Amino acid sequence: MQAKEQGGDAPRAYKPSDLLDEKEAARYLNLVPATLRNWRVVKKGPLALKIGKRAIRYRVADLEEFIAASTKAVA
Repeated sequence: MQAKEQGGDAPRAYKPSDLLDEKEAARYLNLVPATLRNWRVVKKGPLALKIGKRAIRYRVADLEEFIAASTKAVA
């Protein structure tokens, strides 16, 4: 999957093992960061990793898995 770099039109290609910060993950899912924060509080949404005391990161593979699990066909 690709996402547009902030401040430019060139898409960035992500590898499944890439770690995204909250803003990048929100952009990847086309959400606002507050949605991801709310989902973490209620134990919902994609798997989030806490690195150290404060850094929250999301693996691209986990975001893709979340998308696949959350997608429903529309007639």
